[in-house]
Parts: sequence; C-alpha cells; structure tokens
Amino acid sequence: MIQAPPGIGKSSICESILSNVLNKDCEGLGLYVDKDVERAVFFDCERDLSLIDESNEVMLKRANIKEHNTKAIIVGLRESFSITEKKQRIIQVVEHIKPQLIMIDGVADLVLDTNSIEQTNNAYLWLMEIIVKYDLSIIVTLHPNKGTTTARGHIGSEMLRRCEGVIEVSENIEGIRTMQVTKARRSKKPKVSFKWDEDTQMMVSCDVKQGNTKKPSIMKSLNDYEIEQLKQALGFEIKHKPGEIVDKKMRVPIKYKLDPIMIALQKYLKEEHPQVNTGTNNVGIFLKDLCFENKHILKIGKSPTTTYVFQNIDEGDLIVKSEIIE
Repeated sequence: MIQAPPGIGKSSICESILSNVLNKDCEGLGLYVDKDVERAVFFDCERDLSLIDESNEVMLKRANIKEHNTKAIIVGLRESFSITEKKQRIIQVVEHIKPQLIMIDGVADLVLDTNSIEQTNNAYLWLMEIIVKYDLSIIVTLHPNKGTTTARGHIGSEMLRRCEGVIEVSENIEGIRTMQVTKARRSKKPKVSFKWDEDTQMMVSCDVKQGNTKKPSIMKSLNDYEIEQLKQALGFEIKHKPGEIVDKKMRVPIKYKLDPIMIALQKYLKEEHPQVNTGTNNVGIFLKDLCFENKHILKIGKSPTTTYVFQNIDEGDLIVKSEIIE
C-alpha cells in the first residue's frame, strides 16, 4: 500500500513503476520493478480521462520509448460510477492483458463506507481472490484520514495490518516528496525522494538537503509504549476496577478543558521528546490521531458538550483513564 495525502504525487509514483516495466534502465524515482514483471496495469479511480492521456505520455517519456504495446497501460475508472462497474472493468482488463502487477489508485473507491467493517472485509477478500486466481501482485493507494497522519477509516487500518508492505509519502518545506518504507516483511526499509522538475515537466529523483526536512509528526515519532507513558504522565492512574477514574493526589474523578490538556501535552512533549514538532497545529493533529478509531481517546458527543475519555491499552483491552470536557 502507498499512503499519501492528496496531490503529493501518488500518480507519478504509479507512472514511474509502469515506466520501469517498459524500460528497466529508466529513472523510476528510486523504484525498481522485478524483471519477472513483464506487464502491468495502473487503474486510476481519481483522475478524468484527459489527465490520464497526459499521464500516459509522461510514462512513455520517462521510459524513453514511443509506445507501450499493452505491456504497461493506464485505465481510467472515474467514469465507472458504481463499485460493481469498477470491479467488472478491473477483471475484464486483467483477463485480457494478463499482467503480473496491477495498481489501484484509490482503494477506498471499492467501498461505500470507509469505516464499514463488512465492506472492508469484502473489498480485501475480493483483492485476495484476484491475487490468487490471476497469480499477480497488487499495489493500492490510500489517503490518510483528514487532519491526521493515520490511514483513512477502517479500510486503512485493515490494509495496513494485512498488506505485505507500506510506503508512506510526505512532503517537506521545499516541496520535496519522500517515500519511506514503513512496513516490509523480510526486507529493509529504504527511503527515497523526488521533486517536480520544470525542465522535464515531470517528477525526478533528488537528494534531501540536511536541515530542510520537516520534523516527523508526533504520532509517527512515538511508539505505543511511549504514548502510554505520556498518558500515565498526565497525572492519572487506574484503580483495580477498570472504569474508575481518579486523580493521583486527590483520588477523585477529574475533568479537564481541552486547552489545559493541549498545554499539558506540549509541555510533556517538549521535555520528553524534543525531537518532535510541538507547535500548536502539530499537537492538535496529535490529539486527533489519539482520537482516531477511539484507540487512545474516546470522543463522545459534539461541541460544545464533547467529552474526551483517555483510554489505556493493556494487552489489547481498552481501560478508561480520564475524562476531558471540551
């Protein structure tokens, strides 16, 4: 899975993979396709047909060839309006081209509700059926959840859990995009960068200058153990009965407003994790990440009566830690 915010270059990455199928010696943004992949298809669920035509030209230009001869093709699915139509079109093309690799730019378009467990499982099983039946590999793309750095919805969580590998794409202050392998079974986790080049009018590989990169997001900088330490350090403890909320000093239920919690988070992060960006916006995103899928904080109700309930993760079980009232 390739996870990246909108407009950061997912399509260019998919184009470069196709280019490398056509010409193994071409500059593929640091990506190299195995020689056993002789045919590949890029299914684009997001862009209209005019942009797909331009994408095809860039693919050929990068590969330095005149035509693709059905070895590497781009298929637009935006005009296939239903999920059934999209799936039928994918099967139709796969059976005709017989590729060893397909890319689906926008796997969330295979479900109506990205938070539906049933629809997510159906989509995943359908993808696995294609892999087994047609003996191929699949690369899917997905946006992070809005306002966070976490994969979008339940489908994002499941894809992260079940896929063989994950590439996350980020952009620094100079517009340089970086692909970082964050999950890889039985292999290393490399990092490569690329940027827009005015002369060639396409993305090209580049080096990232030291000192110009953004600090990583808070959620990506801390592991689960460090996040649990952070919650413990806010001044709360669990009594023997799960669900009882106490203050360490007063031993009574405690509620905070959102602003004091933001201040407490910033102070703790500055002291214990100075490597992360502790600006107000970043801490706000971190708070949203903690709330995502109720993993660390359960958000109940809507403003102005929102309740935030801290939860402690203990061997997979969620235990209430403290309440925050917005």
